[in-house]
Parts: sequence; structure tokens; C-alpha cells
Amino acid sequence: TLSENPFGNTTQRPRLETLSKTRYVQECLTKKEIRDPDDKREEFRDLLQLLKDEVIAYKLQATLAVRTRITIQEIHNIELEKNLTRMELLHLRISDLDLYAEDDTNVDELLNEMEKMPIVHVEEKTGGTQLKLLITFQDGNQAMFKPMRFDRQKETEPNHFYFVDYERHVSEIAAFHLDRILGFRRCPPVVGRKLNITTEIYAVADDELLKTFFISP
Repeated sequence: TLSENPFGNTTQRPRLETLSKTRYVQECLTKKEIRDPDDKREEFRDLLQLLKDEVIAYKLQATLAVRTRITIQEIHNIELEKNLTRMELLHLRISDLDLYAEDDTNVDELLNEMEKMPIVHVEEKTGGTQLKLLITFQDGNQAMFKPMRFDRQKETEPNHFYFVDYERHVSEIAAFHLDRILGFRRCPPVVGRKLNITTEIYAVADDELLKTFFISP
């Protein structure tokens, strides 16, 4: 990077790795055990702390640059089978840094399956203040379903008590895509899906959930 010179010339700022190797920086960062009582020089503790933070940040960036993802599959030495589902592949590729790699095409295929795969069982998830359904897909994997209570254009009233507000059906979808764009990749895959209440929920619901349906005579 370039820095401005007070004399009008543009100078090249020395790189941090060069500064950290000089004896001047090392002397500044080395804490003196015994200080001469007659030494009245300013210690500049605030500047020293800034310098320490810069050196620590540089070392951390250098470590992360060469570090590779260590997945659950590698830790437990699990051999990939040909009949694994998309969700099982996602679980095996989870690392301590993120849920999936940046170039993992399995995520897009999983989103497509979650949107189209037939549902074989639905039950209500207990706990919380909002209605949530636990969906079981044809391949045995499960997903949490949160219904749309109002459209995305509806604004919350200014005097509305937030504890009784309905959850937005697009909030977690937006969070997943934003998390993916920013490069964190720590939100589980989420997708929007339109369900037929009669054939995809009522027909495969468990007994407890069926009791909540009202059938007009």
C-alpha cells in the first residue's frame, strides 16, 4: 500500500512481515523485566498494543491461509458409500470452519431435492412459540417446516409487541443465502417450498397433528 509523504512524495509503506523481523519492532514488543527508575521516557503503551495487535493479526492470517478444511469424514476415517443421500454427504463434509466448502455442488443439489422430494410423514415439533412441522422425506432425511403466516411485503406495526410477532417465512432463507454470499457458510441449507395441505400434509400427518385439522361438514 502507498502512504503520503509530508514532503509531497509518495512512498511505499513497508510490509508488516518486514517490520516484524526488524530488531526495532522486536525490541518494542519485548517486555523489560527491570526498568531503570531514572528512565523517564514515555512507554507509549497504546502504540505498543496497536503494534502487537497488527503482528498477531498477520500471524493469524498466515496460519489460516495455509490451513485446510478438516471434515468429519476425515476425522473418523469414514469411507463414502455410493448410496449416501445428499443430506448425509453434507453432514460428513462439515468441518470446524464451516458446514460446507465453497465449491461444494452437493448443496445446490440438496436444495433442489428439498424443494421437490416427496414427503412421507409430518408431525408437529414441540417447544417454542411458533408452529413448526417436522417433515420426513422419501429418503429418510428430515427438515423443519415453518409456514407462511403473511406475505413478505407486510410491515410490522410500530406499537406491536415483539414477543407475539409471527416469524417471517423468508427470514431463514435470506439468512442462508446472505451467509453463503459473505463466505461464512455456517447456516444450514434452507429452501422455500409450496405444499399441498391435503396431499402433502394431511394425508401423511401423525395422529396428534390430525387432531388440529378442522374438516368442514
